[in-house]
Amino acid sequence: MRARVLLLSLATVAVSPSHGSTQGAGQPRPGDVGSLPARFVADVPFAAPVTARGDTLLLLLDTGASVVLTDAAIKALHEGSEPRARGTSFISQSVFERWRRQYPAWRVIEHADSTLDMPMIQVPWLRVGGQTVGPVWFTMRPDRNFHESMSQWMDRRVDGALGGSALRYLRVTLDYPRAVATFER
Repeated sequence: MRARVLLLSLATVAVSPSHGSTQGAGQPRPGDVGSLPARFVADVPFAAPVTARGDTLLLLLDTGASVVLTDAAIKALHEGSEPRARGTSFISQSVFERWRRQYPAWRVIEHADSTLDMPMIQVPWLRVGGQTVGPVWFTMRPDRNFHESMSQWMDRRVDGALGGSALRYLRVTLDYPRAVATFER
């Protein structure tokens, strides 16, 4: 029997014209619910189209995406004793570098990832399943991790993974029989 996996429009990275301002993003409100129609695609991992200022990216949904922070990253985050290992989202190097050039106001922490010595970038807010969430941290990964390795399992190229740093704001329900994904705060 072939596995069925849900593919749907899930997230939109929304950026204001002021290069990173959250003005107009809206504030999260408990009880908000957003739903999206979905379709099933055989043998394709769960993925989400993401749009940033007209640039559409496909991100995997990765509830296990994690990073182990360096001492310098913990200090830069001003979080003291927060856990070193934590949920994150991943973005390919080429997208990371493009975001860094286009949105210089977005916070970047160099050498944040103790495992691969990669930087992190903070996206002020995302639009996910009809909900506005943020800020969301993305840890950079080499292009080949997603453009080659993960993309071989997809029907299209993927540019990263949407993980706990975005999903932590939401309760996500995937209703396979009804082909609907629901997002609640």
